[in-house]
Amino acid sequence: VAAAFLPLYGWLPLSGGLAALGFAYPVWSWRRLAAASRFLDQELALLRAQLGAAAPPPRAGGDPFAARIAEVRAASNALKTLHDTRAETLAFISHDLRAPLAQALGALGERMADVAAPLARAHALAEDFLHASRAEMADPARFEELDLAAVAHQAADDAWRAAQAKSLALVRRLPDVPVWVRGDFGLLHRAVLNLLGNAIKHAPAQGRVELELVCGEGCARLIVADDGPGIAPAEQAKLFAPGATLAAGARAGGAGLGLYFVRTVAEKHGGAVGVSSAPGVRTEFAVTLPSSECHIPPAQ
Repeated sequence: VAAAFLPLYGWLPLSGGLAALGFAYPVWSWRRLAAASRFLDQELALLRAQLGAAAPPPRAGGDPFAARIAEVRAASNALKTLHDTRAETLAFISHDLRAPLAQALGALGERMADVAAPLARAHALAEDFLHASRAEMADPARFEELDLAAVAHQAADDAWRAAQAKSLALVRRLPDVPVWVRGDFGLLHRAVLNLLGNAIKHAPAQGRVELELVCGEGCARLIVADDGPGIAPAEQAKLFAPGATLAAGARAGGAGLGLYFVRTVAEKHGGAVGVSSAPGVRTEFAVTLPSSECHIPPAQ
């Protein structure tokens, strides 16, 4: 009789395991669906923040999970449409607006200064808008390792003539060894050149502009300083906003896009930009970027 029950006894543990698996699989599936749902909600929040008023309306009714997927798809399509529109706008500005302005400026020369001046401002505005838009659209996934010291040297070389025109001393404190960052050479070069041009514009004749690059723990800090009139603390918060100008001159540039461009470039590279100044005190702009490897030896 005992032998007759042995096969049944052998199946009991197996049936218990199957029951456990049957219970665990729905729980595992539910957890995966919950994780996917949270991910979709996060993506939707990010897409809606990027799209703003252009975001598609939420979908009601039906399967909530399928509705989320449809919303993400619709928001992604809307974002792609916006990017395509911006690319077309940039192409228009690059060719249909910049080229005629440059030709008109070249034809006028100094013969009609009253007409050339507003044309030059329009051309500068188009250039600033184009650079700012390119910075906003930059893809950090395409950045490469580059030497920030070489970028700074190139920008200083390009700004040297403007400094000489005001009899300014352009002082470089740059290392002779590489300072590696991951980035886009053109964007970083333009950002440093913007800071140098800003400093040259506001430094007094016979004054000095300083360009310095130092390393900290895991970061590189590029500093541009001038001995101009300084900036009031209340005005400093406005400097990096698009279209910003100051009461006592346009530190942000003619169209208020120069320092906005610098901020955008710094943030795209995982860094930040700041300013230290006060009326009657020299002004320092500092761009801090993550550095994969700083080869600058410690000060003695």
